[in-house]
Amino acid sequence: MTVLSKTLKTYFDMMLGGNLTSYKIRAQEGVAQVEKIIKATSKVTGVSVNEIMSNRRHKELVQARHIAMFLAHETTTLSYVQIGAAMNKDHTSVIYAVNKIKNRGRGVSKVNKHMAKIKKVLAA
Repeated sequence: MTVLSKTLKTYFDMMLGGNLTSYKIRAQEGVAQVEKIIKATSKVTGVSVNEIMSNRRHKELVQARHIAMFLAHETTTLSYVQIGAAMNKDHTSVIYAVNKIKNRGRGVSKVNKHMAKIKKVLAA
C-alpha cells in the first residue's frame, strides 16, 4: 500500500466515521432495500418493475417511479446519486420526485392510498 492510498484510507475513515468496508456494506444493504421498495411499488400500483425502471413517461409509470424514489429516500441512508443509480436515473430526477411527493396534498388521493399500501407491504 502506498503512502497516498494509506492517507486516503485514513481520510475516508475519518470522514465516514468508520472504515470503507462498512460503508460499502451499508450502501449494498440500501440498494437491496431499494429493490424491495420497487417490488412493493410494482405489486401495489400494478406497474411492472421493468416499467418503473424504464424511461417511459406515462402518468401511471411516473407516479409509481416517484413513489418508489420518495420511499427510497425516506427509508434508506442512500444519497440521491445512489438512489438514482439503483433506479437507472440521474440524481436530479430523484430530487424532483422527492420534492414532488413531499409537496402533494394530504387528502384522499390515489398517490396517498398507494403510499399507505406500499408502507404496509414493506412493514410486513
